[in-house]
Amino acid sequence: MHTIYAQNSQNTTLLGRFPFGDCRAVDVVGTLAYLNSGIYLRIVDFSDSAHPVELGRTVLPFPASEIAVNGSFAYVIQDDIDGFLIIDVSDPTNPAQTGFLNSVSSGSEMAVSDSLVYVADDEDGLQIINVSDPSNPTETGFFDTGGTASDVAISGSLAYVADGAEGLRIIDISDPANLTEIGFLDTEQYTHTLAVSDSLACIVDWSDSLRIVDVSNPGNPMELGTAELPEFVIDLVISGRFTYVADGFGGLRIVDINDP
Repeated sequence: MHTIYAQNSQNTTLLGRFPFGDCRAVDVVGTLAYLNSGIYLRIVDFSDSAHPVELGRTVLPFPASEIAVNGSFAYVIQDDIDGFLIIDVSDPTNPAQTGFLNSVSSGSEMAVSDSLVYVADDEDGLQIINVSDPSNPTETGFFDTGGTASDVAISGSLAYVADGAEGLRIIDISDPANLTEIGFLDTEQYTHTLAVSDSLACIVDWSDSLRIVDVSNPGNPMELGTAELPEFVIDLVISGRFTYVADGFGGLRIVDINDP
């Protein structure tokens, strides 16, 4: 894990690192990083960026491919093993498993909103899990996207799904038991990663193109521009006028999307 200072996006600086081996998933809340290392979920305090410190860890039944933290709980999935795991992280020094659901077959990515977790479940579409009772998570909604749901982002009452060869799908989630598609964009490529901020969505496909999409009218998303990236994108996040891209072997790339 690396900590990077990026106040000036032209001159990012490596502040610190936490060497622990292979990491496939990480989420950050405040000054704590929740990350996967082999079969462990590790919680690392990086309040001193130059000297991050592990606070606690727990053994997982499978290596995590995605971790999402909300409040006192971490949610864990693996992209080729059935299962959705809930870890109580209220005490960072002693994380403990509190719930499990085996209906997630091959979840790639997920997003959390209040007591609902939205899982991009590959060929099984978009799955919604109710985690209001962390000891007994239950499936509360499902939508067959028609493609390969590879990533999901939530904005208000809408879910944005990177649906593989089927492009970008926009789904009304205001009634989790009755999901409805309201918008679609054919990217003509295999769409696998996305992020949403306000009226813009940034999506990435297998051609390594970053596509900037206007979603101010969710029923009619419009592509505004593209940026070509040299490597296969692993993940991305939007903050203000910039998109921060984990660009595979190409490292961290920062794209100015102020003028799409």
